[in-house]
Amino acid sequence: MASRWRVLWVNVLSTAALLLAIEYGSRLVMRVDFPDPLVTDQRSDWKLTREYDPLLFWRMRARIERNGETLTNSLGLRGPEVEPRAHGEFRILSLGESTTFGIRLRYEHTYSARLEEELKQISDRPVRVVNAGVPGYSLFQGVTYLKYRGLSLEPDVVLVYFGYNDFLPVSFRVERDAAADPTAAGVTDRELFELRQRASYRFTYALAERSNLVRYLLFGRQHDLAIATDSTRPRVPEADRRRLLDELAELAAKHQFLLVIIVPWYRSFNEHAPLLRDFCSAAGVPIVDLPEILGELPRPQTDYFVDSIHPNSEGHDLIAKALAREPSLIRHLKEAALRHE
Repeated sequence: MASRWRVLWVNVLSTAALLLAIEYGSRLVMRVDFPDPLVTDQRSDWKLTREYDPLLFWRMRARIERNGETLTNSLGLRGPEVEPRAHGEFRILSLGESTTFGIRLRYEHTYSARLEEELKQISDRPVRVVNAGVPGYSLFQGVTYLKYRGLSLEPDVVLVYFGYNDFLPVSFRVERDAAADPTAAGVTDRELFELRQRASYRFTYALAERSNLVRYLLFGRQHDLAIATDSTRPRVPEADRRRLLDELAELAAKHQFLLVIIVPWYRSFNEHAPLLRDFCSAAGVPIVDLPEILGELPRPQTDYFVDSIHPNSEGHDLIAKALAREPSLIRHLKEAALRHE
């Protein structure tokens, strides 16, 4: 019996030694990282700013330096560090996509930073607007971030700015995704999230985080695969958008923060607006309808945008001023000030 155990242990140790040798050998021969988690052929210049996230698909890397500016803090959020909430501080969490993040803008020119300055002028209390915008994010990712991470920042107000990305077609890496898991080729954000919550996926991901060999087996060729899209399926279908908006309202009631829906402002896209307006009207949720508020401007819209999607610094300033005039936001700020007197 003792000899059998010795043989078993020798086999186990030999196998472990072989696997370790292969693992470290693979690291010396070819280091394999996780593939770009944003499955798209757009904005390749931002690829190195993203990293894989098991809940949110991707997130911004922490402490990114670009063009002499620190783009993200230690949480991977745009702007300065988020310090523990000070006594009497009025805190706003600004959720959104690349416009909220402030693509092509310095932090101080984003509407979140400008809103903070606007509110400081009308309040004696400390005011902080935390910019949690992430390029490419959909409403699904925004709500998921709020549920699992954003609430820990203790916001008094949550601003929500999502639209264009929800309507983008689902996309996938052609060969590897389709061959490895047919259900992963062209899935919506919600379906992808549910796939990744399976125990088998979480176990495989945990191994891949720690092993270069496992990453090679899973992703070795994926960097070079073509990107395909399924134009018949948006990332966040209307039924999911409705459910997510209801979920936001429930979170606001449960955690006692003011929810403010922003109807995003684009030059040539408005498919997102009807559902947002209907939801806010039915649910009694405050809405800042930017296309309506900014419909009449002294100059052509092109003067306020860097492209068809993203406002420039002057456009962000208009957004901040529109938010700073929202009655429910001002009332909430004043009521919070009275509670802390």
